[in-house]
Amino acid sequence: MIKNISCLILIALLAGCEPVAQKSSIDNINNPLGTKQQYQNGFVPTKLKVNSAFTKIKANKGEIEVFVEFFDQHNDPIKVLGKVQFELYRWQAADADPRGESIKIDSKPIDISTVNLSQKYWDRITGHYRFKINIPDTASGLNTIVIQIVCILTNNTRLEDTAVITL
Repeated sequence: MIKNISCLILIALLAGCEPVAQKSSIDNINNPLGTKQQYQNGFVPTKLKVNSAFTKIKANKGEIEVFVEFFDQHNDPIKVLGKVQFELYRWQAADADPRGESIKIDSKPIDISTVNLSQKYWDRITGHYRFKINIPDTASGLNTIVIQIVCILTNNTRLEDTAVITL
């Protein structure tokens, strides 16, 4: 009985098997990266975030070291090209908007619009951009401040974030 079933299966397999001229899926790929436009839009920065865990107020040096990370549409970290600008505010407790009175700083945009300039601020250890902002003496006694960052990318996309930082 087992011989009969085995023979039937063998006959069915042999009758149905004929060489198939199959094209490899690789043959259908003309350009694995797609068009230049598709590749450029493949990983698009969609958000930025001040990393509060790494960002520190260094009162003894009169500066704030701000760590910023950018994310693409898949929420993965990404490097960017553009201009970054910071604004500092006194912290306003118990309010929907934590930004209080503005703290005057040198608010000139920081240029990261080329690969070399971008690398200048890139911190390989943390995988973040690291910026140092000088704070005026009038803000040196503050324990909590609000940092607002705006980045205008080279394609004119605007990304921003606001973070409350405590000493």
